[in-house]
Amino acid sequence: MTFPVSSNCPMEILVVTNHNIQSLTEIAHMTGLKSLFVFSNKLHSIVGVENLKSLRNLYFNDNQVESLRPLANLTQLETIHCAHNKISTLDGIGMDHKAALENFYCLPNDNLLSVDVLDFERRTRIACKKG
Repeated sequence: MTFPVSSNCPMEILVVTNHNIQSLTEIAHMTGLKSLFVFSNKLHSIVGVENLKSLRNLYFNDNQVESLRPLANLTQLETIHCAHNKISTLDGIGMDHKAALENFYCLPNDNLLSVDVLDFERRTRIACKKG
């Protein structure tokens, strides 16, 4: 399935849930997005979001995503929901996210064997454990 969005459509919120989306590469040009809701699809990767420098909220729970690495440079993210995926490591989320990240939900992820909880001094809510 492709995204029914024009490349010159200035939007801040995109909600495409339960549509069997398999890739996010088509939204890489949507640099004005602030909130992206793509839960309950068939995503195996979130490649495509790394260019969305304005993105503040990302919801991609209930997919098949294995890696958070495309989020490494999206340090302005405030909310990440990534539960019910195939994530095995938190690589991609680090201390550079400390200033903005307030909500990080990744439970459950059956492939996530251990979690190094980042020592954020803010009021960040981290819900990330196996089970």
